[in-house]
Amino acid sequence: MNKIIRINNDNIPLVKKAVMVQKKLDSIDIRNRVLFFGGGIHTQCLFAYCCLPDFRYRICDSYVVGSINEIEIEKTSREILDWADVVIVSSFYKRKEIIAFISEMVDIKEKKIISLYDDNDTCPFFEVEINLDPNKIAGLLTKDVHIKDESKYNGWKDAASGTIYETKVEKYFFDVVTKYYYLDYVRQGDKVLDIGAGTGRLSIACYDKGAKVTAVDTSESMLDVLLQKASEIETVIVQDEKLPFSDDSFDVVVSCDAMIHFMDWEKFFEEHVRVLKRGGYIVYNMYNAEHLKRISEDRILAASYIAGGVGKWYSTITETELVHACEEVGGVRLEKMIPVDFLYQNAIWKDYLTREEMFALGHAEHAACKDKVMADVLHRFEREIIATLPAKYAAQNICVFKKE
Repeated sequence: MNKIIRINNDNIPLVKKAVMVQKKLDSIDIRNRVLFFGGGIHTQCLFAYCCLPDFRYRICDSYVVGSINEIEIEKTSREILDWADVVIVSSFYKRKEIIAFISEMVDIKEKKIISLYDDNDTCPFFEVEINLDPNKIAGLLTKDVHIKDESKYNGWKDAASGTIYETKVEKYFFDVVTKYYYLDYVRQGDKVLDIGAGTGRLSIACYDKGAKVTAVDTSESMLDVLLQKASEIETVIVQDEKLPFSDDSFDVVVSCDAMIHFMDWEKFFEEHVRVLKRGGYIVYNMYNAEHLKRISEDRILAASYIAGGVGKWYSTITETELVHACEEVGGVRLEKMIPVDFLYQNAIWKDYLTREEMFALGHAEHAACKDKVMADVLHRFEREIIATLPAKYAAQNICVFKKE
């Protein structure tokens, strides 16, 4: 069995980590065919661009674009694995299971297998600040409009993204807890704009309460899935932060699991205020930077720890920054920051659990929402206890703004 090359993080500065990784990969012949197995297209493209720009490589992942649907993975994995000379396991979560899966599928004596993570890793090497050149990875990406690092965001524009996202997006905790924080600000008859609507879990919740909903997203595929579930909802494809709506068009602007992905969220915020009516509300969920200091003072590293190793694509905020954003835009104020989903991704677990155990706990909590008794307990726990605590007690906050 060939040796599995492991990448240790220790406390080496990130740039040195990237250099170290490149040295570890010196043994890969440029004629080799490289397969990235797991980890998402954003990780894989960045890795390929940094370390293997001249290699032939393919992607095998069940979550995002350029990926194989999970249902088909058993059928197609052998063919793809047979194609590759080198297999790079680029997933942090369940990497041991993935390596075992590969071992069962092919004779790995004929393969070089590289795992990007060691058992004690706390952050992956690919957090190094590198500006991607979309022209050099055009075979994997579509043209981006406004995002500095293109690979993650363009993934959702693929024709298959709607179906894949619909099977992957978290629904149970959302239905039991999260959606109620948004619906607190939605009244029957309100005109509601859902930013980054995806396949419609929040749009449909607002519609079911009697609101007139407009759902916007960059992904036509996702909006198609939404329309299959609720054809009465208006959908609009947008390509950047500029919205095709007049000033003062909506009573409420909502966004669930969208603003957390944008480092330049303030650009979107200004537009959301513009299209909002006076007296209306904007409701986002965002990561609390004060909470994440327990993990690291470096925001990217802290976000990376709780976000599966892709911290550079996650925005983190403080109350001071939100207040400042309101002052910059003018005519809007921060109403409140509500801690939510206390058990999931909470930085307190860093002292007691490994990162994999932390993720397992969070996934168990969300899965438990399928049980009626647990759903009731979690709803009351979050709404009656956690919601009354300081915002910094949870990794994520519901942030509420009001236009004056």
